[in-house]
Amino acid sequence: MLADVRVADHWKPNDPANLIDVAVRRWTTFDRRSKPSKQSPEDRVKDLLRGLRAAQGEDIIYEEPGWLEHVTECFAAALLTADNPEPPPRTSITEDR
Repeated sequence: MLADVRVADHWKPNDPANLIDVAVRRWTTFDRRSKPSKQSPEDRVKDLLRGLRAAQGEDIIYEEPGWLEHVTECFAAALLTADNPEPPPRTSITEDR
């Protein structure tokens, strides 16, 4: 039902695509905004959530409760993976020896 309601021409409920640029910018500038003792992955996710809430502005009242937290967790998982890629898988059994 909310998908049919338009508060403004640009408003799209539950559309995380509008937040991707904000999430990447917030993620990459975290070190500059935080103290060295407060740079754990959990602190980074909390900071990302604060940034996404600020980006939503007053439109956040139109979103489902918990939706932004879910999107934040998904973005954080993808960004953490991009920051710490896993080593490539082994290609041969003989490499174990």
